[in-house]
Amino acid sequence: MSKNLPSTLFLGIMLFILLLGLLLIGLYYYFANYQSLLPLSTFSTPVTSEPVSLNFNLSSPEDNLLTSSSDLLIQGKAALGATVILSLDSGEKILEQNTKGDFSTTIKLKDGLNIFNIFVFDVAGNTKSLSRTIYYSKEKI
Repeated sequence: MSKNLPSTLFLGIMLFILLLGLLLIGLYYYFANYQSLLPLSTFSTPVTSEPVSLNFNLSSPEDNLLTSSSDLLIQGKAALGATVILSLDSGEKILEQNTKGDFSTTIKLKDGLNIFNIFVFDVAGNTKSLSRTIYYSKEKI
């Protein structure tokens, strides 16, 4: 003996199975991608942000300086106890600070474009850097 189900009951059961399947797929997707669904505000600040507690300024030379002297004075001030590194094309040099945090050195310029960077690191691991571009010409302007 076979019994026939009314078509509305059959359609209702099929619709229920379809909705249950969609719900299970949605739950699987949610839990599989849980980490990527977290809001961005829960993450820490970018590592590249400069600390406000590390004091550093370069008083000489100005950026984009044009000079006819081959000797260039580099001077500035950094947080006391910080490590100051001068980076040139020819290599790096650690600059010594006095008891007030001032540092200075003189470098020889090559003809034309000279670019150098100064990096400062404090004991907490914070860092700041500055770059300067200097143009040297043997002819007096």
